[in-house]
Amino acid sequence: MDIKKRLKPAINTIKTVPLIVSTLSFFILLKNVLLESGVLNSFLLLPAWFSTFLFTLAGSIFAGNPVNSYVLSGYFYSQGIPLIALTSFIIAWITVGLAQMPVEQEYFGWKFVIVRNLISFVLSILAASLIVILYLIL
Repeated sequence: MDIKKRLKPAINTIKTVPLIVSTLSFFILLKNVLLESGVLNSFLLLPAWFSTFLFTLAGSIFAGNPVNSYVLSGYFYSQGIPLIALTSFIIAWITVGLAQMPVEQEYFGWKFVIVRNLISFVLSILAASLIVILYLIL
């Protein structure tokens, strides 16, 4: 087998490293600057629907391993952020992919990618609502 063919997956993996490093760097900045300065407490004053929208938007923008969203959500939950916002954050992190849109566009086209991301965004809020309602009932 050709060496170029064997190296292609490794090179593609290495290309994702800057995205992962920048995401982790943002989390460190988020924790050290924003969260410890009390900015997170201002989210408690917002209506639940608006904080849900903001956290869904944040989950859509962030990229990386989904385990990071669980760790962040655990911290946010301990700070009093509504459960529906955190559930939507986790679902959007996994289903909405703004970071991978350029790659998806090459294979599926912009129309499909935009429609898929918009549907995933809305469904993440709806699914989070249903999950939280069921959690509170049961």
